[in-house]
Amino acid sequence: MSSDKIKENLKNLMDLNDDAYPPANSEIGIVYGYLNGNDNTDNGPSLFSNLLFSAVGLIGNIEGIPAAPAIAWFLSAIVNTFNEKSNPELYNPFPQIAARYVVTYMDIDTTITTIMNDLENHLDDVYTIPDFLKSDKKTITVRELGDYDIPPRYSDNFNICKDKFVIGFRNEMVKQQLPKFNSYGIGCIHIKKMHAYWVYVMTVPGSNVDNIYEWSNDNLEIDNNEIQIQAHSVRVNGDTFQDFDKIAGIFCEKVGGALIVPISKTDSKIEYHKYYLFTGYSEGEHSGWNLSSNDFYEWLFQDDGFGNITRPDAVGMRDDIFRNWGIINGTSIPSST
Repeated sequence: MSSDKIKENLKNLMDLNDDAYPPANSEIGIVYGYLNGNDNTDNGPSLFSNLLFSAVGLIGNIEGIPAAPAIAWFLSAIVNTFNEKSNPELYNPFPQIAARYVVTYMDIDTTITTIMNDLENHLDDVYTIPDFLKSDKKTITVRELGDYDIPPRYSDNFNICKDKFVIGFRNEMVKQQLPKFNSYGIGCIHIKKMHAYWVYVMTVPGSNVDNIYEWSNDNLEIDNNEIQIQAHSVRVNGDTFQDFDKIAGIFCEKVGGALIVPISKTDSKIEYHKYYLFTGYSEGEHSGWNLSSNDFYEWLFQDDGFGNITRPDAVGMRDDIFRNWGIINGTSIPSST
């Protein structure tokens, strides 16, 4: 075991914490911008820690970087000590999440610097890995860092780790903030099933299904008025189910932020109900709802609704967001057939 190697790894961890801070901090404003809110409420030490646990959790799952799990274990374990009230400063209320983040990231640096300045007396310090990471390993010591090669600043692997940190931080931020807008009068996020909903129909060659609108992949735009007043069926043809999923996914991408749930299936067709993610508003005696922008949906959804990943760096999968991210205002969604 080399003390120099451990110090080098600690320095690389501190560099990662420092370099990830500016873009991750910027994501706070970006998330609130998409959700029509403001960073004016501190989320407290435990919920804020979940942002960092999610961030390093993505690092820990990177394939091809042998030290990735150790990065996640050690950084999350340091943050976990803050939840144990070893740092009273972080138990004071803050005016904003961003204000809490700047103090937290500096305290991570302070912890690492303290270890480096007196390494011999900290080698056997034991840090507890939080359950949030779902890791089989429960603790890590400073000494164990000597078993890894933490990527140095500006290396390709360092940048991969940094980018994953930022994405994980953002995703947890959205997961925490999205349901909170259900309780506000302006900028609510709802799930709406249409009174006159769209039905997607797959037809196999030779089938005969009446009263279906043919669709081609050209110039399709759906607006709020059309969604609210019209009931449509759409025939999407495919020689195989795989072909159908690809074509139907393109269609779904063009008609807004929707989740498609199968309701019936025969040898000749599949029918679906469509649930929209929309923004509500309330101003005096007036209230209503609108589809959000395509930019919002492209930022939020990784997939096209039919199993095709089209934006891997977007926030999350449609089914997961609709069902599991706490959006309670609106229509409940049944299980898929």
